[in-house]
Amino acid sequence: MGRNRKRQAGPAGYLFLPAVLPDGKRGKNKNRICNTDSMNRRVRKYAIGTLLVTVLAASSVKGQVNPATAFYWENPYYINPAFVHTDASAYFFLSARKQWMALSGSPVTFFGTATFYSERYRMQTGVKILHDKIGYVGSSDLSLSYAYSLELRNGALNMGLALSYQLQAVDREKMAIEEENDPVLASLADTKKEWNTGVGAEYIAGRSLRAGISAQNMLSFFKKGRNIFGGTNYLYGRYRTRILGRLYQPTAYRTTASPTTYDMEWGICLRQYENDFQVDGVVSFYLNHHTQREKFQVSILGRSIGEIGVLAGVKLLSEVKVLCAYDYNFRAWQGNSRGTFEVIVSYSLLPKKCVADGF
Repeated sequence: MGRNRKRQAGPAGYLFLPAVLPDGKRGKNKNRICNTDSMNRRVRKYAIGTLLVTVLAASSVKGQVNPATAFYWENPYYINPAFVHTDASAYFFLSARKQWMALSGSPVTFFGTATFYSERYRMQTGVKILHDKIGYVGSSDLSLSYAYSLELRNGALNMGLALSYQLQAVDREKMAIEEENDPVLASLADTKKEWNTGVGAEYIAGRSLRAGISAQNMLSFFKKGRNIFGGTNYLYGRYRTRILGRLYQPTAYRTTASPTTYDMEWGICLRQYENDFQVDGVVSFYLNHHTQREKFQVSILGRSIGEIGVLAGVKLLSEVKVLCAYDYNFRAWQGNSRGTFEVIVSYSLLPKKCVADGF
C-alpha cells in the first residue's frame, strides 16, 4: 500500500490524506481502505490505524502551530491575553475561516472573543472560544483570561494570564471504518481532553507603538506525546502614524478637527513552535471619520510560508465593523486550492467618545 499511495504535503507542514478526508460521496472513493477486500485482516488493521494516527498528528500539528489567520492582526487578544481593549467597556469579536477552499476536508476555523474592561480598576476579563476542524478531527479551546494595565509616565504596561480547557475528538460516524469495535482503532479515536495556560505582556507607548510578547499553551512545552494545541511563542510590534490630516492634539476643540483623517500602520510578528519559525507582516491604511475611528480599512498581509493576502473592512451602523480577508499561497502544489477566505465581525460596546484627529 505504501508503494502505491503518495502523501501530499500541504503548506506549513500540513499533510493531506485522500484516503481519509471526506469527499461527500461515501462508498465511491476508490482510495478508501475499507473497500480494499484484497487486504488480509492484519494488514488492513495496521493500514487503517497508521492513517488514523497520521490524521490525528496532522491535525495536532496544525493546532500546535496555530492557524495562520488574519484575525489576530485585527484582534491581538487571540495570541496575547495581555492585549487590553481600553477604547470600549466591552468588545465582541467573531471570525470564520475556510482554508484551501477547493479541497475537501480542508481546515475550517471558528473563533470568538468577548472582553470586558474596567477603567476604574484598569483590568480586563475575557473569554475566548476556538474550534478548528480538519477532515474528521475537531479541536476546541475554551479560555478565560485576566489582564491588568499598569499606567506609566509615557504609556502603559499590560500583563495577562489565561487558563484553557481543550478538547479533541474524531467524528467516527463519517470514517466508514470496518471493525469499529476493534480496541486498537478505538483507542486511536478516543476523545482527548486537557488543561493549558498562557501568559503575556504588552508595552504601549502613547498612541503609536505597541510591542508584545506571549506564550500560548505553556503546559504543552512540558508534555510528551501528542498535544491538542502545542506551546507557541509570539513576539510582535505595531507602529501607527498619521499620514494625512491634523496630528493628534488632545487639547484641541472638537469643532476645529478635520472631518476626515488617514492613518497608516505597520506590524510584524515572529512566531515559533519547536523548530518551526514563521514571520508575519501587515501594512494597514485607515480612514477616520469625525464620528467614527477606522470607518474604512484596507490591509495587506504577508507570511514567510509563501502566503500573501488582503483584508478590507468598513464600519456599519454604530460600532459594528465587518471585514473580509483573502489570502493565497504561492507554493506550486496549491495551484488549484483557490486560496483561503475569512469573514470577521466586531462590535464595541460603549466606546470612548471619538475625536477625529486622534488615533
